[in-house]
Amino acid sequence: MSQESATERRGIVTLSAEDAANVCWRFEVEDRLCAGPRGKPFLFGGSALGVAIEAMQRSVGQPVIWANAQYHSFAVPGMILTLTTEIGAAGRRLTQARLIGEADGTRIITVQATLGASIDRHDGQWTAAPATAPWRGCPVVRDHRVYQTGINTQFEFRLARGRYPDGHLLDGVRGDGRVSLWVRPVGGYRLDRPMLAIIADYVSVAICDATGFEIGANSLDNTVRFVGSCHDEWVLVDIEIDAIADGVAHGGLRIFSEHGALLATASTSLVVRGG
Repeated sequence: MSQESATERRGIVTLSAEDAANVCWRFEVEDRLCAGPRGKPFLFGGSALGVAIEAMQRSVGQPVIWANAQYHSFAVPGMILTLTTEIGAAGRRLTQARLIGEADGTRIITVQATLGASIDRHDGQWTAAPATAPWRGCPVVRDHRVYQTGINTQFEFRLARGRYPDGHLLDGVRGDGRVSLWVRPVGGYRLDRPMLAIIADYVSVAICDATGFEIGANSLDNTVRFVGSCHDEWVLVDIEIDAIADGVAHGGLRIFSEHGALLATASTSLVVRGG
C-alpha cells in the first residue's frame, strides 16, 4: 500500500470535544469495540486504551510514545465515557500526562503516558520479526467464543505459529505459549497508534496455546511502547506468555509491519478465567 492510500484511511476512534480547551472528550461505547461472552459485551481493554491514546494525543497535540493503562471497571455499549487529560510536565520535546476515563460516575481506566517526537542519529532497530510464512500462506482463524458483533469483527486474523481458540486445535496439552498472528483491520481503518493499542491487547489468545485449553482472561493493565508508524495493510503480532501464577497470566507481544519494521511492544497481566 502506498503512503497516500494509507493516510486516506480513517481512525477507528470517534470522539467529541467536551470542553473548548480540548482537555476533556466524550466517547460513546459501541458494540464494534467490545468483547466478552455472547450476551455480555463490555468495552475491550485495548479499545479503552486506544480511545484514551486518541484523547491524549488530541489534548496535547503530540504522539504518544508510551502509555500504561490500569483497568478499574467495565463499560458496556451505550455508556458515555468521559476522558480528561491532566498535564504533569511539559518540556520542549516531551510531555508527561495522565488521563482518567469515567462512565456513569465510575472510573473505568487510568492512563499515564509520555508524548512527543524527535529524530536522533542513534535511531535504529535491533529486534527482528520472527520468521513466518507471509500472510497469504497462513490460514484464517476465528475465535468462536467471543461476542459476535464486537471487536473481533474489525480484524482478519491469520495464524502463522501456535494454536488459536477456534474450536479445533486445542487438546489439553501445554504448548510453549507463543503465538504469531497476521492481523489486518477490515473496516477501512488506518494502523495508527490507537489501532496498534487495540491490537496490543490480544496477549490473551496465547494463554490458550500455553495451557492447551480455551481459557479466557481479563486485562488488569497494559503498557504499550510505540516505535514507528505503519502504511501496510497487515501487521505481524508475535505474542508470548511468560508465566501464570496465582490465577494471573503475564505476557507480552511485539507488533511488526508487513516488511519487518518494529511498530510497538506491549506487556500485560491478565486474570485467568475458566478452563
